[in-house]
Amino acid sequence: MYLRWFVLVYLILLSLNIYAETVKVGDEESEYEVHHAIYKEANLLLKEGEKEFETGFQYASLQQNDIRSRVITLPVSYRRSLSSSWEAFVSLPFHYSANILDSVTSHGENTTIDIGDAALGLKYQVLHETTELPGITSVFTTTMPSGNEKDLSNTLEAATGNGTWRIDLDFILNKTYNPIALYALLGFSHALEADRKMAATTVNLQPGNHFKYGFGLGFAVNPRISIGSSFTGRMISRTSLNGNKVNGSSDELYKFNFSTTYKLSTGHFLTPSTRFGLTNEQFEFSVAYSVLYR
Repeated sequence: MYLRWFVLVYLILLSLNIYAETVKVGDEESEYEVHHAIYKEANLLLKEGEKEFETGFQYASLQQNDIRSRVITLPVSYRRSLSSSWEAFVSLPFHYSANILDSVTSHGENTTIDIGDAALGLKYQVLHETTELPGITSVFTTTMPSGNEKDLSNTLEAATGNGTWRIDLDFILNKTYNPIALYALLGFSHALEADRKMAATTVNLQPGNHFKYGFGLGFAVNPRISIGSSFTGRMISRTSLNGNKVNGSSDELYKFNFSTTYKLSTGHFLTPSTRFGLTNEQFEFSVAYSVLYR
């Protein structure tokens, strides 16, 4: 049922944007389009009156002990400028998730296909960038547990969702020195308590809080191509089960991302990107296609 519903929504969104009128820009606006590609990586606001639809393909691979996890994602997102200082966005991913156990003594595999956790959010321009001061953007995101969750006792079971509601609040600082854009990130993520299945029992799970930080740089190579790179880190506090802290559940994660954005035509962008985990064997690759229109 989820598959039919998702495909229907995806086709409707795609058909609407195929026929959408893209932004009509002249030469002086082409520079803005390049910076839009840079700012999208930094999660900054659209220009007033703009809307953007994005889809693509993502592949992620993670090795933990003897289990290799692979996730293929078809993301669908839409964001819309509400004013010069406000923006709303929504995203709904579709996942193929596979966990493979391959050790000297055993072999096993578990896969699933379903929708992932949907996200709704608002962005607010706290401070507009000036020649002297950087801009500050706040991003509030609510993630809903719409994907399927795993049994906490089964490390091999694949899942497409985390099974908990999560609230994120991020602050992004940006400064432009044409043709370079710099940005930095500070954020906090909190998951709400949830009852989860663990073998034959139900337990109360409180995931750890995430403290996020990072910085990045975007560079406009020419009117059609821009490149960006970023470093992000997360400090994760310990998880609680039935009110008791779980030893060994805290973690620190670091990632490096490199992306290239190519302007296919006015308002149409193609963005391949690669992300590497710096603390474990993790790799992500994605290609995004976005349509910017009024």
